[in-house]
Amino acid sequence: MTVSGLTAPVPQASGAWWRRWVGAFVVGELIGFVPPALTGALLASVGASDVMLVAGLTVAGVGEGAVLGTAQAHVLGARWPALSKRRWVTATAGAAGLAWLVGMGGSAVASGGTVPAAVAVAVLAPLALLALASMGFLQWRVLRTVVPDSLRWVPINTGAWLLGVMIPVAALSAVPNSWPTAGLVVVAVASAVAMGLVVGSITGLTLETLATEAVVETGSGADEAADGIDSGSSLPPLSARIMLAVRFGRTAISCFVVVSAVVGLASLPATLFYRWLVAFDLSPEPLRLFLLAAAAPPTYMLFALLFMWLSAETTRLLGWRPPRRAELTINDLPPELLDWARYAIMNHVVHVVAGIVFRSTPIWVWYMRRNGARVGRHVWINSLQVGDDCLLDLGDGVVIGAGVHLSAHTVENGRVLLAPVTLGPGTTVGVGAHIGIGVETGEGTQIGSMSVVPKHAKLEPNTTYVGIPARPIPSSAP
Repeated sequence: MTVSGLTAPVPQASGAWWRRWVGAFVVGELIGFVPPALTGALLASVGASDVMLVAGLTVAGVGEGAVLGTAQAHVLGARWPALSKRRWVTATAGAAGLAWLVGMGGSAVASGGTVPAAVAVAVLAPLALLALASMGFLQWRVLRTVVPDSLRWVPINTGAWLLGVMIPVAALSAVPNSWPTAGLVVVAVASAVAMGLVVGSITGLTLETLATEAVVETGSGADEAADGIDSGSSLPPLSARIMLAVRFGRTAISCFVVVSAVVGLASLPATLFYRWLVAFDLSPEPLRLFLLAAAAPPTYMLFALLFMWLSAETTRLLGWRPPRRAELTINDLPPELLDWARYAIMNHVVHVVAGIVFRSTPIWVWYMRRNGARVGRHVWINSLQVGDDCLLDLGDGVVIGAGVHLSAHTVENGRVLLAPVTLGPGTTVGVGAHIGIGVETGEGTQIGSMSVVPKHAKLEPNTTYVGIPARPIPSSAP
């Protein structure tokens, strides 16, 4: 498996870097906690409902995560310059928002008395563990791009946060209700600092270990690890098969859960609207039935739009996007291959659900941009067989006809090969043409209908290509 991007860490003084990480963690937690604290105090003072309180604190929690993620990314960038700071901040903010949503939502449900205590514990306990694990998992999706074999970050990070969260909970629970506000603030700040020190220390030591192992691995001549090349597993065959089965099962489950969640969120507005419409007392009955039927198309379009947007943002947030160039051995099931598979599955569902409605419209081009494609202005795409959006570069004025098969991947000799496809400004691809991986066209290139452009072909500008394989049409003599 060959992938570019994994790099050895920049040498750092171990103790100094660890102290910077812990300091950034503590400061990020203290500053980041200000938005939730102010939001909670404001909503409580105006007597906001539980729903408004949960929503407000969730949004503020995203802000807290963004502040903490920014502080962490600044320190991480000094050691791993290739790490995407934007993705790290996004992952941290998303996980923090989920933690606040589960924490405050669970508290509201438990205190409301509408759900039996046993049921609340049975449902909320796994959700709370999932929320804690989401921080490590989403951050690992970013960390693994520069640190090989860093999966241990997930359980260690989860355990560190579980231990750290207990500190302010225990401290604030022990404070008598008669204490003045100033005393509560002092306890809250002190416990937040203690939580930051504990979680920062544990996670900082983990990062130090990962950095040391990466230096040893790259320094001992294992250039393949630095380049992201898997030189083979030393596991016994049975253990290797079990590990591959675990990877495959985890990928399948994650796809099912995420797709179900995205479909559910996208369907929610349409479902609520239809519930309201069905309950609406309108006579005569034929008119009511007509309105229900007439509302189906716009309601479905609303669902499709939301699903397109949510699916694109989900693959970006979770890092379910493949590298731009790679050779991935299928039997090894490397993480990059599984990311590409997840991305392809999400794309396929969008094509089935929304493509039939929005194909050949500016909305479809908008979706491809959100899904990672680099698309210029005035681009027209009339085919649902254009895939691997995040590996496409389409210049201004590109026109892709109906039935065109264009993708940035192919399967050869048990490997998935990935390479970006670049269509220069003004390129036109005729009906039913096939464009291979790694193809590049110049400005104004014309590709005839049913033509096949081989992989990695470089087509000249202002030239017409036809045939199988596509060849330039000779210019006529003057």
